[in-house]
Amino acid sequence: MKHLSGNATYQNLAFCLSIFSTTQRENDMLLHMATKPREVDWAISLMLAALAIGPITTAMDWSHLKSLGPIQRLVLDGVVTLLLLSYFIWKVSQGRNWARITLVVFFLLGLPFYFFYVRAQAGRSAILAILSILQALMQGTGLLLTFVAPAKDWFKKPANVLDS
Repeated sequence: MKHLSGNATYQNLAFCLSIFSTTQRENDMLLHMATKPREVDWAISLMLAALAIGPITTAMDWSHLKSLGPIQRLVLDGVVTLLLLSYFIWKVSQGRNWARITLVVFFLLGLPFYFFYVRAQAGRSAILAILSILQALMQGTGLLLTFVAPAKDWFKKPANVLDS
């Protein structure tokens, strides 16, 4: 497959979009939406890094977590949570607005409980508390980046463009 330069790729994309677009405004909007803003890339990186902190804190706090119940249940809950959040982050990286909103709802619903969680962790280990605070800051910042321009515009779809 032949690699095209940035300008040639842009021209090919513009030509393809012009076939489906009826106005210059729609064409410009589709071209804008075709390239993911760097803020979305930053957000995805922050959310994935925050996700990676979870297994680290679990390993560091393993002796306490074992006392909370069956290990199989703990592992199952952790794996399901990791997979579910990974799926939503992947969908956000594809521009799915519903995934972005779902992650914000999860984040906001968990926030009141988070303060009690960090306080309990701080009683066991200052490093655990610091990692949890870092994790929440990365999650919050990543989500916030998806709601500011130009990222928020990338998640919007023109009214007459079908989702494929």
